[in-house]
Amino acid sequence: MVCARKKVTIPYGIVDVAAGDVLAEIKEKPEYSFLTNTAMYLVEGKILEDIEQKKADFPDIIRMEQEKGRKIGVYAVDEEDWLDMGQMSELEKMRVRLYGE
Repeated sequence: MVCARKKVTIPYGIVDVAAGDVLAEIKEKPEYSFLTNTAMYLVEGKILEDIEQKKADFPDIIRMEQEKGRKIGVYAVDEEDWLDMGQMSELEKMRVRLYGE
């Protein structure tokens, strides 16, 4: 499974509330770092043979394989090395990378 490192900054202060609606903590414009699923997979042939359905989503296939005790490897790429072509802003970044301004 290929994953991309991403950082997201929330443009607002984040408030955590404790029991009784009492302020527990406030974080001003926090930045979170995590791995995202790029929906790119390298799959061994035996896993494809295991799929009994004609249609299956990969997150479901991954869960089924994990339930069988199989390990799923993760290959992480840097944030700059993957762009989500489903988002217009990312598509524009790719256009600029390929063709310039």
